[in-house]
This record gives sequence, structure tokens and C-alpha cells, in this order.
Amino acid sequence: MMRVLVTRPEHDAREFEAELRKRGHEPVSQPMLSIEFEEGPMLDLQDIDLVVFTSANGVRAAARRISARSLPVLAVGPATASEAERQGFKPVTTIAGEGTSGIIEHLAAHPGLKGKRLLHISGADVAGDLLTQAGAMGFSITRRQLYRAVAATSLSPALRQHLQQGTLEAATFFSPRTAKIFCELVGEAGLAARANRVTACAISRNAAKSLETLTFRKVLVAQNATASAMLDLLDSL
Repeated sequence: MMRVLVTRPEHDAREFEAELRKRGHEPVSQPMLSIEFEEGPMLDLQDIDLVVFTSANGVRAAARRISARSLPVLAVGPATASEAERQGFKPVTTIAGEGTSGIIEHLAAHPGLKGKRLLHISGADVAGDLLTQAGAMGFSITRRQLYRAVAATSLSPALRQHLQQGTLEAATFFSPRTAKIFCELVGEAGLAARANRVTACAISRNAAKSLETLTFRKVLVAQNATASAMLDLLDSL
């Protein structure tokens, strides 16, 4: 049995924590981000041909503001695609890669989409300038912000205690931003030296790079950007 830190937002963490328990591990929950959806009228998508999602939270935000869900969808990563299907969007095309880079690579490989009008549903903070890059390639894409991911401002007492006592064996990071926030909060709490007892499991090389300000026992990167791959990574410890 390992104590495993889960830094995902609360909604995303539930299923992952349940899987950890099934495998005999004890999850320690400390969301590094909380999701705030923007309220407003339903969106008019009459001038849109294709909806682009880069996160499951974008899908959930869109589901609150979009009633007609028969427009084709591009979803980056299997988790985002799965959430889009769960919310009734169809048809859904899963894009490999991460965030903006995943979309850009897909557009480059599908020049026929240049005649389509694309809408990117996003949060307030976006990694990379998708609109500029896509526009330079000749694609018509607009962005609509429908949620905010608000950073945690402190470590929970339980997590502080685990770090101080060395009773946290592993920590999971599903995005570069959550990894960065964790490192900042640990440093502010004066616990940076305690990270060397923890194995960090990152969902991507970008997420791993955001952990470089702390010295962990070791940093491992999942084979692909899925929760299943993260669980496999933990099983390898």
C-alpha cells in the first residue's frame, strides 16, 4: 500500500481515487486547481462547423451552455473525448498529443479543415497561442472562455503532515500547471527538502519539466497521457 497524492481538480479526481483504492493504495486528495464555470445564456453555434476541446473541464463548461450537440468535435486526449461523448456531443474525434500543440498537429495533418469555422472552448488560462498559430496556417478558429481554473493558495494540514513525517510515497501530476502550483506551495511552506522522499508521477514530459524546481526521490513520466497509464506507472513502483 502506498499513500498517493492526487492533485487533480475534485471532479476529475473521483474516478482516479476510486481506482487507487481498488489497487490497495490510499489517496491523499489536494486539488491544486478548483474549477469555476462561467454562467450565461446558451451559445449560438449557427456559424460554427467544428467545436474544439482541450480539456474535460472545457467539455463540462460547454455542456452547461450548448444545447445542440450534433456538431463535430475535436477532443485532445482520450479523457477529453470520453467526457465529450458522455455529455452527448457527437461525432467526436480524438486527437493525440497535448493541448494547443495537439490541435496544431492535427490541423497540419488535415488541411481540408481550412474551410471550416472552428470554435475552441477554453478556460481563462491557455497554454500556447492557438488562434495565432492556427491563423498563420490558414485556419479559421475563434475562442470562447467558459470557465476558470483557480489555483490553490496553500497546502492542506493533512498534506503538510505527510510531507513533514515522510509518509507520502508518491504524487501524481496531470498537467504542467498543477505541477507548478504544487512546487510553489511546497516551497512557500518551507517543505521543499521533504520532496526528496516522494516519487513524482507526471502524465507528460511537460508536466515533469514543471517539477524541476523541487528535488524528488525520482520523477517518472507515463507512457501516454491517460489515467490508465498513470495507474500503471504507480504499479511499477
